[in-house]
Amino acid sequence: MAVTHELKGDKMNTIGERLQEAMLMRGIKASDLAKRSGLSRGHVSNLIKDRIKHPRKNLSDICRILNISELWLTYGVHENDVNNIQSYNVFSIVESELRIVGVWLSDLKMSDSNYIYILDCDDNINVLSKNELGEGAYLFIKDKGFFRSFRTEDLHGIKWSNIEFIDSSYKLLGKVIGLIPRSFVQYKKL
Repeated sequence: MAVTHELKGDKMNTIGERLQEAMLMRGIKASDLAKRSGLSRGHVSNLIKDRIKHPRKNLSDICRILNISELWLTYGVHENDVNNIQSYNVFSIVESELRIVGVWLSDLKMSDSNYIYILDCDDNINVLSKNELGEGAYLFIKDKGFFRSFRTEDLHGIKWSNIEFIDSSYKLLGKVIGLIPRSFVQYKKL
């Protein structure tokens, strides 16, 4: 069954909700945003939880880091009132193959979308990068199902959790750079 996934977009009423969506879309954690913007983690947490009624401190830096407009973050409206909906293919396993099962719509543009998979495989919508490396969570296909493993590195080399060794039966899909909770997603049949 083909499905359209759509973020709540226009139904986000607060700065915190819009900030949280932008961070999810960019794969940026609150601690990373705090570090990159020069704000304390507590201040960023207060923004996300809408504890600050009229925030102004470093909003332009936050918007630059997240590649969003200050107008959208503050008021929920787009420049020139233009609705810039981006569509991304959603993949899942169908008949033992990775296939497009729907389209996910969002009013935020993901950077490097040519290197991004949107994958519907568990309780979350997974955002995967095809070209990122390093420590972190990775998603594979093996035996007609999805398999998540965590890569760590130390002086002795690379280690994978849940895997003795990776052989040709594992197909790497990409590094998990973001998880979008189902509560942020609406479903529509195509």
